[in-house]
Amino acid sequence: MQPALVKEYILKLPFIPEIIEVATENNVNVYVVGGFLRDMIIFYRSKNEIDFAVEGNAIVFVETLSKKLGSSVDGVVQYPRFQTARILLKYNDDAWELNFATTRKESYPPDSRKPEVTPATITEDLHRRDFTINAIAMPLVPPTPLIIDPFNGIGDILKGIIRTPADPLNTFSEDPLRILRAFRFVSQLSFKLDESAFTAILKTKDRLKIVSMERIADEINKILLTEKPSKAFLLMEKTSILTMY
Repeated sequence: MQPALVKEYILKLPFIPEIIEVATENNVNVYVVGGFLRDMIIFYRSKNEIDFAVEGNAIVFVETLSKKLGSSVDGVVQYPRFQTARILLKYNDDAWELNFATTRKESYPPDSRKPEVTPATITEDLHRRDFTINAIAMPLVPPTPLIIDPFNGIGDILKGIIRTPADPLNTFSEDPLRILRAFRFVSQLSFKLDESAFTAILKTKDRLKIVSMERIADEINKILLTEKPSKAFLLMEKTSILTMY
């Protein structure tokens, strides 16, 4: 779907006017990012969960927004360490999950997947994301460009390529669970893994040892629920990751 049509659809969602109102009143830039935006562009029906990036304090933004949304709010959860917050909404029988995160840069300790975060611009935030197909942002507050795509994520969507915006060795070394996420997207979207990403996975796969078995199992379960899980398992076999467990 063309970005203009995606934005037209998003602007019609019942909670978007309040988000724009809070952003405008507080002079804060807010962007739709992540899987919902990606899936709309490729005509893949996403669940009712949207990620937003806030160039400001996301927790303060959510506190203000939840008051504005009033009785439709079914719950609010905050994660201060990661500067993120979640709003659960209900409109009659329709439930939504809205995730807000402060735009940030991340640095990872060698033995952990839990990053230290610092505030950043939207472009810097997109650069630290896992794959270019997820490193796309759609601004909600005018005057703004229709879409921000510094790493040609839309081009990779059209080509069906899984590629990292940053050096793939760093991407997979810092957060090795992204290896399994890459395999999942291959199965879920019927995309192909970029050669440089595959090479980096071969060099960093041992880093998966720092990931808890619970997180590994969760990602495997998500793979099993995709349309063609065999594609991911073939990649796990090809990279010898299956023999690690």
